[in-house]
Amino acid sequence: MNSSDPAPGALGWLLVLESATERGGVALLRAGQLVEAIDLAPGLRHGRDLLPAAERLLKNWGVRTTELAALAVSGGPGSYTGLRVGAMAGKALAWAGGQPLLGVSSLASLALGLAALTPVAPGEEVVALLPSRRDEVYLGHYRFSAHPPFPVEASPSRALSPEEARDFIASRVSRGVVHLAGSGFTAFPAVFPAPPPLLLYPPAGATGLLAWRQFLQGEYADPLAFQPLYLSRDPGGGWSPDKLIISRPD
Repeated sequence: MNSSDPAPGALGWLLVLESATERGGVALLRAGQLVEAIDLAPGLRHGRDLLPAAERLLKNWGVRTTELAALAVSGGPGSYTGLRVGAMAGKALAWAGGQPLLGVSSLASLALGLAALTPVAPGEEVVALLPSRRDEVYLGHYRFSAHPPFPVEASPSRALSPEEARDFIASRVSRGVVHLAGSGFTAFPAVFPAPPPLLLYPPAGATGLLAWRQFLQGEYADPLAFQPLYLSRDPGGGWSPDKLIISRPD
C-alpha cells in the first residue's frame, strides 16, 4: 500500500459505545466525520439502553454491522458497571464481525468535547475530572496542539482526593489558561463551589474522533483481550494510551 493511501477501512463506518459515566451515548462516524450521535437518558441503565440505541442509529443510516470498519468503546476511567457493559457489548460486536476494537480515554474525550463548546487555544490546558466510587476523582491533564487542535496528555492521568485535585488545578492556573470539564467538579461542591463546567460527561462524538485517530494510526485492540482501565492511587497506576493498545496489526 502506498504511504499516501488511506488505512484499510479508512473510508468506512465507525460505531461508538460511550458508557463511562451515568450519561452514556452512541455515535456513528463515516471516514472520520461525525454523522449522528444519540445521548442516553441519565442514570446507569446502559445494560438496557446502549445496544438498542446503537441498533437504532445504524438503522437510521442503513448501515449493517458487517459494514463497520471498527468499533470504539470507553476505555476508562469511569463507572465500573458502565465500562464493563460497554466493553462487553463492543467486544461481542467486534468479535462477531471480525472488526478491530478501539478503547478511548474518557478523560481525553471530555477534553476534546469541551473544545467543541468553547475556544481552547493552542497551548492552553484542560483539566478533566470524573468522580470515582471511593470519594476520589479521576484527573486528566491535557494541553492542546495547534494543527489540528487536539488534546495531548500534559501529565499522567491519576486518581486523587478532591482536595489534591483542587490544589493541582490551582498550580496550573497560576501558570496560564486552564479550562475545566467533567462531573467530578459537581460531585464535590464543597471543594469546587464555582459554577459547573460547560461539559460534564464524555460525548460519544468526541470519543469517536479520538478513536478514529487511533484507528488511522493502527492502534487496534484485540476484542478478546481488551479490558477497561481503572485508575488507582497506587504508584504507577496512571492511565497511559499505550495500555489500551493490546496489539498492533502488521
